[in-house]
Amino acid sequence: MFDLSIGIPTYQRPDLLKRLLKSIITQKDITQYFIEILIGDDSKVNNEGSLNEVIVTLPSNIVIRYEHHQPAKGQNANVGSLISRATGKCFCLMHDDDFFLDGSINRLLDKATENENYIVFGKQVTYNNNFDYPNSDSVNTDFKRNASFEGKQKDSIAMAMLQQCPNDGYILLTEHAKAIGSRLEEEIGTACDFDFALRATVEYHLGFYFINEYTTAYNISDDSVTSSFQNNAGERKLKILYEFKTNITHPNVFHQVLKTDLSMVISHYIIVKDYNAAKKYLFSFNNFFKYLWYKPATYLQIGKIAFFS
Repeated sequence: MFDLSIGIPTYQRPDLLKRLLKSIITQKDITQYFIEILIGDDSKVNNEGSLNEVIVTLPSNIVIRYEHHQPAKGQNANVGSLISRATGKCFCLMHDDDFFLDGSINRLLDKATENENYIVFGKQVTYNNNFDYPNSDSVNTDFKRNASFEGKQKDSIAMAMLQQCPNDGYILLTEHAKAIGSRLEEEIGTACDFDFALRATVEYHLGFYFINEYTTAYNISDDSVTSSFQNNAGERKLKILYEFKTNITHPNVFHQVLKTDLSMVISHYIIVKDYNAAKKYLFSFNNFFKYLWYKPATYLQIGKIAFFS
């Protein structure tokens, strides 16, 4: 049996995928674990041949299982397929443009096997041809990833709401990952990472275990899902929070989320020209005076709605 299955959804980025693969197979002390790397490729062409330069360097304890999808599955279904294919004791999701820092897999996997009812993760460093540690320190602190939160979290639902668990590079038991699964885009849009972490805590009662070390690099690129015009994660995140009644169970944390996210949700509705939805949130008396009146963007949003709707 494999110790770890690493699932990688990929689309049109073979060079970045190879960088990620190399970050796995060159890990310090990686030979003590048996690892399967599962690739779900939604690219227009089959890229398996381009991976030969990596495959020929594989140590005997690591295998790559490549699957090309025609037609493409889409991000959510691709992740779900990777989880269902996993045969290792533990599972790790990793997006194709991110990569592991040296020695991180060992540290994450050791903690995951010691804490079987937890999702284990560390800090992400942003990468755009260079590592940006000063800015990453600040970003990780914003997401409750610093020394104050090291170890097991007291309230993992609250931490899931605040997105303490990163979008990838976390490890949990595969049996838990299979139980949680990946809901389809029709249900949750592009918020699949947030949805997975929240449901893990709310529905499956898993905890969060934070390692106060940099474990993965988060790639900054123009074609990432995060920066995509089609990204509706903020809007769907709010719906998911209401779905699981976190506004009732964790009202103070829900208030924090609205302070940071509500303006972004309104902007999304304006971009996709759903002006009625934008008005619903923007012209709510409670929303306006609690979360919006002091933000300059609010008055730009009012102007756009008045002009275009």
